[in-house]
Amino acid sequence: MKSVDKKIAVWLLMALIIFAAYRGHFFESDLARGKREAARMQELRQEFQKNPNNREALDEIVDYLNGNWAFTRQYAAGTLGQLGPLAKPAVPDLIRALNCGEGVVEREAAIALGTVSVGMPDAVDSLRRKVLESKTDAALFAAESLGEIGKPALVAIPDLEEAAKSPVSALAEDAQKALEKLNAVKEADEAKTK
Repeated sequence: MKSVDKKIAVWLLMALIIFAAYRGHFFESDLARGKREAARMQELRQEFQKNPNNREALDEIVDYLNGNWAFTRQYAAGTLGQLGPLAKPAVPDLIRALNCGEGVVEREAAIALGTVSVGMPDAVDSLRRKVLESKTDAALFAAESLGEIGKPALVAIPDLEEAAKSPVSALAEDAQKALEKLNAVKEADEAKTK
């Protein structure tokens, strides 16, 4: 090997080592940031559960949801989902997150909308559109969430019937489960009116 080639190889190796060390440093920073922000969101969730009038706690979780880091946004959506119907004021933000283009965030937003929107029509149209996309992970959870919402989601039955025919077996299964739940709601509703 020529001495020039050896020097280039040494420089490339050094550059690679420096780059790896540099990335490791930022990975550690991201990990620390993620832990800190996740702990803060859990504190906020507990505060809000104790006092649902504490809009500042809910608003701070929503700020995390609307942030620019996917990990935090995903975690914020999950935290809102843990609050269930108490987080209803966050539904518009969850709907935006459902359509943000970041798969993990969309998935968690779909799940959260199923628990936050129980008995409410607010998220039904957005979840229906997500189910019809069928090419995303979020579509599976959107189907499941429609089943959780109940009566307001009865309008989604045709969409779920279409999704139940999907070649994506997981989507077809989740759509079928949601259909079973919604058909039970429909039958119970019809029995009440007789």
